[in-house]
Amino acid sequence: MSSWKALVPRCQAPAAVEPALMTAALLCLSLRNGGILRTQCSRSPLSSSSQASSSKNSMLRLNFPLPAIFRANHPSQFVMDHPWLLSSSPARSPRPSLWSLLRDNYFLTVGTHRIRKHLHHPSYMFPEDFVDDAEKVVMDLIPALNHATDDALASIPTRPHTEHSTLPSSVSSTSCGSSTTSATAQLADQLAPSVPSPISTLNHLSIPIDMDHPPTLEELCLAPVSRLYREAAHRLACRGERAQWKLHTKPRIRPLSTHLTYGPYPIPDGYVRQHWWDLMTLVVPQEEATFTTQQKQREILNRCIDQGTYIRVVAALDSEVEFSIWDVKNNVHLVLDKRHKILFEFSSPHFSAYDEVLELDEHGKWRLRWQWRVSDIDYLFASRSGGKKDHRDLKIAL
Repeated sequence: MSSWKALVPRCQAPAAVEPALMTAALLCLSLRNGGILRTQCSRSPLSSSSQASSSKNSMLRLNFPLPAIFRANHPSQFVMDHPWLLSSSPARSPRPSLWSLLRDNYFLTVGTHRIRKHLHHPSYMFPEDFVDDAEKVVMDLIPALNHATDDALASIPTRPHTEHSTLPSSVSSTSCGSSTTSATAQLADQLAPSVPSPISTLNHLSIPIDMDHPPTLEELCLAPVSRLYREAAHRLACRGERAQWKLHTKPRIRPLSTHLTYGPYPIPDGYVRQHWWDLMTLVVPQEEATFTTQQKQREILNRCIDQGTYIRVVAALDSEVEFSIWDVKNNVHLVLDKRHKILFEFSSPHFSAYDEVLELDEHGKWRLRWQWRVSDIDYLFASRSGGKKDHRDLKIAL
């Protein structure tokens, strides 16, 4: 100890004494082991550059392999090749202005009045009963997303160049070799429509829920959303990674906006969409797309309502949700993120005024014959479309 202190200059400040002592200790150890080092060098003489390289490699040698995310040749796009939005990522929707806030609140009031009429309020109370149904969907969606990730990992073969898979047909056809393409390129063809449309009418969308088995991702989401997250899980599994979601607090749903689409479904040939701001969309023949008179437009609206409607509700989930991506082999986090506000869009099936949308449950309460399903998360589909409408569409002010 005295020899170490002797090597410390007296002119140094007290804060620098401890680092100096450590330096002196390392110097003493080096002198002590000098004989061993000279013996090794005499047995295998190396140049000065080789010695420096060998010393550097020995210092950087680790006892476990680093995940692919830390490799120098690993593309940065693989760090987060997933449709989930991180808290540090920019929002997919523009920042609201004072005018847009006032307009959205007004449209929410008008839309709520129309939805109550379609869903026979107060038998089905909107938005109170909708909030309860949407919270149940979110409670089931978190384990469904995790289960989809487990399915993707289980589908990866243990032997290379094997094409067997247990994923749905839309995902199993994608091999690991081609699944390393970025999510942006793969979304180009999937996000062609402005929003996902309902995949069936009311009579064909009532999915029987097996109480012994939790609902699947396909039962809780529309086909474009479930396919998107299935493919993302498959891409991660091909790299030996998995995504995981955790809901830390009770979900609380808060409706933000509503949108109603009136008219026939599927859209027949020769029909176009006529947008009434962000409140309604009418599916009308092309020859009736041009506004003529107020009376004529009301006749078109009433006819479209008789042909059927489907409802979309954008709601905020005010709960703490943790999202992470794991390196399965090394059991380390690659991405760990928490958010307290997530935007979901819930959609109804297409139904008309002549369809029975309510039924009594076992407690004698009126419930919907179908369930709300997730049609978008954090405006992913809406942002990819860029808000672009068909050039033949007409936007009409109320």
